[in-house]
Amino acid sequence: MMHSTAPVALVVLLCCLPFTSLWQRRTGVSVLDVDGQDTPTRPAAPVDLSDWDEKMRHATPQLCMDFGEFLEDRNLFFEASQAYTQALAIDSSMAEAHIKLARLHWRRLGELDIAQGHLTFAAAQFPSNVPVRLQYAAFMAEARQDLDAAEVMLRALLEQVPEDKSVHHELALFLKSHRQDYDAAEVQYRRSIELFPDCALLRNNFALFLKNIRKDLSGAEAQFEAGLQNVPESGLLRMNYGILLETQLKDFTRAKEQYELALQYEPLNIDARVNFGIFSQEALGDYRVAEEQYKLAIDQAPGNAFALTTYGQFLTSVRGDHGAAESMYLQAIEMNPTHGLSHHKYALFLRKHKKDYIAMGEMARKAVQLDPSLAPRWSDEHARLQRWETAATSWQSCFDSSDAAQFLICLAAKAVM
Repeated sequence: MMHSTAPVALVVLLCCLPFTSLWQRRTGVSVLDVDGQDTPTRPAAPVDLSDWDEKMRHATPQLCMDFGEFLEDRNLFFEASQAYTQALAIDSSMAEAHIKLARLHWRRLGELDIAQGHLTFAAAQFPSNVPVRLQYAAFMAEARQDLDAAEVMLRALLEQVPEDKSVHHELALFLKSHRQDYDAAEVQYRRSIELFPDCALLRNNFALFLKNIRKDLSGAEAQFEAGLQNVPESGLLRMNYGILLETQLKDFTRAKEQYELALQYEPLNIDARVNFGIFSQEALGDYRVAEEQYKLAIDQAPGNAFALTTYGQFLTSVRGDHGAAESMYLQAIEMNPTHGLSHHKYALFLRKHKKDYIAMGEMARKAVQLDPSLAPRWSDEHARLQRWETAATSWQSCFDSSDAAQFLICLAAKAVM
């Protein structure tokens, strides 16, 4: 942790560190839904829970599940948990309810033991349920960091259901993200597409793999085009194709077309709307349209951390309104405390605009804890901070020394630090 006695030179160095913008880091949205369907962000609206008991008393299991999703989208996590639990009370065979509860406690509330309890029970009760076992493997890899256990689960499942596209797909994501075994991952991606060539989700994620890992832009474009031939209404495909056209191919005319079509087909796709705002801001320099898109996204989904964080960056970098920007960052973290990117961007804000390096360090550590993929962005800065913290401590001790010779040695050392 940074000491309050750090010299001015330390502050100067920190102010010179590079500032990473959100849009420079966009690589596309890669999604795995175990049902193989795109899952666009749903909008949020005020919720009236005055007739909660009446709703639950006459609810069917599916109504409870739908209501739970509705509540979860509005960050009413306790009420969502009650709704999912009520679905199980009505129908104990609903494996999906255990998955929803596990995801809620894991990703939203950070209660890993409770999440694992639901997954362990569901896996024992429904041993042939593929979504349950895929979710359990993902939990072991991401939450528990037990990669060996996760891989054993995935490969055992693949032996049992070798023709299931979702298993090949999940194994591909695991091999890419956790093992960095890209050749093996590509084999699994191609096999999943052979099994289900019309799935937009598979085409999307394989296209992102080709773009981000293989740097094969023409191959990625071919996958986007093939996916859109089969599922032209996929907002996910069109959005990520737009990002490719914008950031890699620099074809802004076609990029704009893809963003607009994505929103035409899926007007409530918040990721697409925010990315269109970023495109309007960065590629076209149209701040009016950009701000309109950010505000509309927040109106449609007030708790969406990506929208809040991106608008926060816009407010500070374009409008110079640091107070309003900080409010956006804090709202994003409050509404979704497990969103690593929001913590990351707020840490950068604290460093650049508030010069609060202690708070910055705490926020950066939290960001990396939530999203380990952010670690490389902080590793160099962390090393610099450690070196300067050590130097600053030694330098401060010079002022406390009555030995003039020791002070001069420190002064000489300071000159070359």
